[in-house]
Amino acid sequence: MKRIIALLISLIILLPTLPALAEVVGPIPSIVFKGDGTEDSPYLISTGGELARLSRAVSSGESFSGAFFELKNDISLDDVDFSPIGPDEAHPFAGEAAQVSADVGLA
Repeated sequence: MKRIIALLISLIILLPTLPALAEVVGPIPSIVFKGDGTEDSPYLISTGGELARLSRAVSSGESFSGAFFELKNDISLDDVDFSPIGPDEAHPFAGEAAQVSADVGLA
């Protein structure tokens, strides 16, 4: 019984600190990638579906400002609904040496 009371008191004491903790940790992305999003451990994108999920998250207003991404391999968007990420030179999305391709149906 004493343990339960001690646990409840601890929770009551710690509960008000949760908003401050969220500010330190920062926002949690709604999508999950391998990696931490840091320069040393960038988010890893390996498929067209993962790249499309990132595109949808950015289009819906989710910010990845300061996050690092790495395209692990060439990615085909042939069968993926995709909108470009980084619409201008001030906010680019670059894949280093990996290629992103799509069949746009031009003859």
